[in-house]
Amino acid sequence: MKPVKQSQKVPINNFKAEELASRDQHTPREKERIAAMGKKMNKRPPKLFGKQDGDALKIQKAEGDDWGLLAAGLCEALGSADPEVQSAFIDQIKLFKKLDMDGIREINTALAILHDINPANSLEGMLAVQMVGVHKLALEMMRRTVVVGQSPENIDRNVNRASKFLRIFTAQTEALQKLRGKGQQKMTVEHVHVYQGGQAIVGNVEHKGGEGSE
Repeated sequence: MKPVKQSQKVPINNFKAEELASRDQHTPREKERIAAMGKKMNKRPPKLFGKQDGDALKIQKAEGDDWGLLAAGLCEALGSADPEVQSAFIDQIKLFKKLDMDGIREINTALAILHDINPANSLEGMLAVQMVGVHKLALEMMRRTVVVGQSPENIDRNVNRASKFLRIFTAQTEALQKLRGKGQQKMTVEHVHVYQGGQAIVGNVEHKGGEGSE
């Protein structure tokens, strides 16, 4: 590898994580962080590519990508291995009017977020797609609140809209956790002993009796 001048900015993707982690200037803790990054890089989200076909722009796999890895990545990001379900979910995350290269980048950004959410099935996939859409709408309403020159009434209107979307997002997050079994509370009662007189003792009880005791 050619030496790099200090003034040049080198994208991290030009390196392998193992190569970075082996450098002497890194501390053991820094090497652990780089190695953890490498694991995520090895399991990267799916990337789609837009190819011009006359006046239309067709979506296909990115150049040089493997079809098998693309299919696996889409399954991990959308929660379903069915091509029809995957296609429907991709259509639903198109929150733009014109399918151009900016639109392709927006799809890939959404797929990367969905890949991190890692839905386990179509139900979680539907919820995750909704979460991506609600997050974007919430930020759009927040952006509109700081537009210069608008009336206080319009600012309040956008704040209220943003607040509603943020509450929906919180509810969606809680729903996803419940689907994954992380929102349930468990209580265990080992033993209940009720003695004469109506007194109850909960838990393990040791009773040492003398001669003639029960």
